Amino acid sequence: MAGFRTYWQAQGHVATRMVLLGALLGGIAWLVTHNQPVHPILRTVTVGPFPLAVRVDEHSHHAFVLSVARDNASAAEVSMIDTTTGRLLRATVVAQFPQALTVDKPTDHVFIANADNTVRILDARTGDVLRTSSVRATSGATTMMVDGAPYAHVFMLGDVNVSMLDARSGRVLRTIPMGLHPQGMAVDTHTGHVVVAGYADASSVGTVRVLDARTGSILRSINLNQSPSPGEMAVDEQSGRTFVMDRLIDTVSVLDAESGRVLRTVTIGSFPQALAVDAPTGRVFVTAYSGSGSGRVCMLDARSGRLLQRVVVGGSPVALAVVERTGRVVVAAVSPGVGAHTGSISILDGTVGRVVRTIPVLLAPRAMAVDQIRARTIVAGDAISGAEPRSDPWWWVPLGLRRWLPFLAQRPGAPATGAAATVLDTSRL
Repeated sequence: MAGFRTYWQAQGHVATRMVLLGALLGGIAWLVTHNQPVHPILRTVTVGPFPLAVRVDEHSHHAFVLSVARDNASAAEVSMIDTTTGRLLRATVVAQFPQALTVDKPTDHVFIANADNTVRILDARTGDVLRTSSVRATSGATTMMVDGAPYAHVFMLGDVNVSMLDARSGRVLRTIPMGLHPQGMAVDTHTGHVVVAGYADASSVGTVRVLDARTGSILRSINLNQSPSPGEMAVDEQSGRTFVMDRLIDTVSVLDAESGRVLRTVTIGSFPQALAVDAPTGRVFVTAYSGSGSGRVCMLDARSGRLLQRVVVGGSPVALAVVERTGRVVVAAVSPGVGAHTGSISILDGTVGRVVRTIPVLLAPRAMAVDQIRARTIVAGDAISGAEPRSDPWWWVPLGLRRWLPFLAQRPGAPATGAAATVLDTSRL
């Protein structure tokens, strides 16, 4: 009996040592993984070639990527992606010759403009096509649409006009002659204005038209004497400023939203590509290419328009977005490589303008959007040749656990052909 007791005591000591050793190794593993930077890429999925735009519906947490259809070069395709998991939920061919898309948040409707003078309306929750509307004329170039909330209107640029649609039914309410070729548009929900920038054939002076977002009536016109070819626009509602980019002369014009007066014209640098407003910090960010293999992000003061600093980022920055929840600025860039382009994502501190991290991605970015509630960033672009798609055998492991386990985190992967969309968790960067 004594021998039997001695045997089990010995076994107990062994078990205790094993438990202590396991706890020690587990603690070491936790410290190692905890001190490693979290890999932000959740997943990379295949989308249609030549993605034109990305938009997010934050109610359903679905991202929509507009592209050319995979099996029909003249057709438009919309890919719907879950921003929480990064999964591709469905891809729908919607019409011919894609032009632009937007999401109307109050109605959870997705609007897709096509060059065949039609607009498709999708349910943002399911991706189903609800109805089709006809418009008088879309633009021969890539058109733009913006959400006219809270007036339940969607505005769409044409060659020489703006169409105002009912966001609930998709019905065209009004076609507004602009007397110019519209190139950019933005909405100021604080003043209830829609601002449209463009140029006239007979004049080398750019013009901004200010519309009433409720009725579509033209309220005033503003001449941009130092901006002959205005394009992309953004509005800072807190400071009451409108920013108009001109790629032809590499400037940004700063306008007062109430009076329409041009306050300042800022020289940005070569080839400005994108701009975005960070309302909480009162900053405006504009990307430009320096021409020496690197790009720059110019940080402006939103109220005065004064240039605060220039930040160097890799490659040619083509897309820009602000993660309002974290105060981070996400810059997508393309760099020429041997036989193919390479892509990267730079994360900037929106307060001081410092680059805090650069993430390589196996796609050449074209467009980007942010799910502000989830702090997820979706980047779409052309897949880099030679990059193989990666399966995810650990799909069943919760994301909250995966982010702390480096051997489970999905590394950058993209399809070998076509295009791709990468979903990044930018909540902790």
